[in-house]
Order: sequence, then structure tokens, then C-alpha cells
Amino acid sequence: MTERLQALAAEVLAAAQAGRPIPLLSNRPQGLTVAEAYTVAHHLHQGHLALGHRLVGRKLGLTYPAGWPAGITAPLWARLYAHTVQLLPSHEATLAVGTWVAPKLEPEVVFRLRHAPRSAALADVLASIEAVAHGLEIVTSPFPDWTHSPADSIATGACHAALLVAPWQPLNSLGADPVAALAQFSVYLRCDGQLRATGTPERVMGNPLQALAALVQVLAQQPNAPPLQAGEIITTGTLCAAEPFEAGQRWQTQFEGLSLGGMILRCTA
Repeated sequence: MTERLQALAAEVLAAAQAGRPIPLLSNRPQGLTVAEAYTVAHHLHQGHLALGHRLVGRKLGLTYPAGWPAGITAPLWARLYAHTVQLLPSHEATLAVGTWVAPKLEPEVVFRLRHAPRSAALADVLASIEAVAHGLEIVTSPFPDWTHSPADSIATGACHAALLVAPWQPLNSLGADPVAALAQFSVYLRCDGQLRATGTPERVMGNPLQALAALVQVLAQQPNAPPLQAGEIITTGTLCAAEPFEAGQRWQTQFEGLSLGGMILRCTA
């Protein structure tokens, strides 16, 4: 089994480097379970390290319990690398779409860890956070028509292509009660001035802090998963359905009820 999963990881990495699609892993003769997918992701990580890529954090996916497919009882996670994360000096950015196939935008709340949370208790999660920021994640699927299972997603890096992070803010900039502030707000996603989507914490376990707590719980159940480290960047899941984008568009996010600055994104070819 180990050789099969290593071979899948090598296939995934080669396809990612070449920018080509691959057939669904879960449709192979032996299938692919979620547990096996995390093993593939581990081997994929070793491949990234061999290429000189540096781990800088984790991303969360499937943070909307109402939308969980059968058999899924927790969010999924994947690794983030320095070459795909851009820390912005301001709240404006220009992004070259390049060769991405059917890319989509996801507005998120992003945390930077002071240290690993001591437990999944909300107080411990809150104490572990050094800073907060608004992020826009770019996701793209190596599978045709964005059709894949959770296992396929886990094994291929959870569709992550890039992450743009606005300037960091101290957590207390959200107010005297960050837990309450992060439980009730809205984010508006506009393209060329037209509203495309409205996001709320409901999409991220009801609160980005709860999403981080869920990550702590998931990692605790995976003995071979690397523990969280100080300085890691954690994306807590998209606040609305991912929106397709293309070159020539101007996107803007705006928060209401939360003291996070929005972002302006200009997309080029």
C-alpha cells in the first residue's frame, strides 16, 4: 500500500509542476480513503521539501458542516508553502492569472500563531494567536470540472494555488471581545463594482476561531501529522462559495461588523 500511495503523490507533484490535470484518485481500482489521502499528502510534502519549498502554515477546507458530504465529520487540512503565500504591504494587489485552470477566489480570515494551541478549548486557541489578517486564497482543481471527493482534495493540497495576505493586525484590534467580533460579521465580494457574494462566519464552523479549534482536534487524531508551530499562518476557510475569476477583472472585499480592512485585487493575464 505504501508504494501505491507514494506513486500517487509523485503523480500529483508531477502534474502540479506541469500544470496538467489528472484523473480522479478516488476512482482508481483500489479507491482512496481519507486516511490514505493524508498519507499521500505526507509523501507529497516530502516531494515539496525535496524541491526546496518551505512550510509556512496550514489551510482549512470543508469548514461548512451543512455542506459536508456523506462520511465527513470534520474539516480537512493541507499545507501552505512560502512560494505560494504573498504577504502584502498594503490592501491592494495585482495578480497574474497565468496558466491556472478555472481559478476561483475565496475570502478568508487568516491567523498567525504565537505558539501552538495547548488544546482545542477556545481560550487556548485565542491565546495562541499572535495576529489576524484578511486573506484571499486562490484555488484551482487538478481534476476536470472541479469534480472530486474530499479524499481527492486532501491528496492534492486541498486545491490551494496561492494566498494573498493583507497587513497583519493585533488580535485586540478587533475589539475587547474578539470571540464575539468573529462570530457575527459579513464580508462582501464584488467584481468590477457588482456584488458577487456575501460571506459570514456560518461558513467557517460559525467562527474562524472554532475553525482553528477544529484543526487542533483533527491534528490530535492524526499521530503522524506535524504539530502546529509558532509563526504558522492558518487560513480558516472560505467565508462564501468560491467565485471564478479571470484576467481583466477588479475584485474588492469589504467587511461589515469586523475591524478588518478589505482588499482590492486587479487580475492580469
